[in-house]
Amino acid sequence: MNFYCLIFLFIYVAGEFYFFTGKSILLLSLSFLMAAGINYLFFPDPKLIIPFLILIGANVLFTAFDNYMNAKMIRFTRHRLYYLINPIINIALVILLSAFCIQNEYTFMVNPYLMKFQIVKYVPFPILFQYLLALLIAARPTNYIIKNALASYQPKQKKKEEEQIKTGAFIGTLERIIVILLFSMNEYGAAGLVFTAKSIARYNEIAENKNFAEYYLLGTLLSLLFALGINYLILQ
Repeated sequence: MNFYCLIFLFIYVAGEFYFFTGKSILLLSLSFLMAAGINYLFFPDPKLIIPFLILIGANVLFTAFDNYMNAKMIRFTRHRLYYLINPIINIALVILLSAFCIQNEYTFMVNPYLMKFQIVKYVPFPILFQYLLALLIAARPTNYIIKNALASYQPKQKKKEEEQIKTGAFIGTLERIIVILLFSMNEYGAAGLVFTAKSIARYNEIAENKNFAEYYLLGTLLSLLFALGINYLILQ
């Protein structure tokens, strides 16, 4: 994946999942503007402003369309795969914008003031940026996709157990972060210890509840798949 893809992907991930979440057009616009602003501080190239605005505008239009579809209770919005439309559209847009930048021979530059930080002297900032993006994707966006993908397989939870779902999401995030870091160091065997520890903690639930065991296995496999994909596409 070329570096322009990473730059635009950062704006989408940070703007959609981290600053202001929800269906408000105003808050979404502010969220994406903040993400684009941070990105511009990292890579201050005036030529990137137009692609940034295109990405922001596309997401504002999609959210307005999504709000309209839900307000009208259009049946398609209740399809189990509807949640994938936003990520798919944005990934396609990221690739198109990246291809446009390459076609027009854009060149990105790292903010020279970043070089004053001690860590940047020893590790190039683009590599730090790749790891930052990988960790951001491994958290909320991946939890969002896995949660929706497994919604129909999720065992019924009592109200007092709802906190366990949040804990499970946090554990899944830490699991992917650790696995991604291990994969980036070519320690593939050590990653198995993470899943072993996770299975021991949930052993009683897995042994006593077949539905939970299947749900747990699907979630773990999807989590591993995302960790592999993030490592291969973002860090390689």
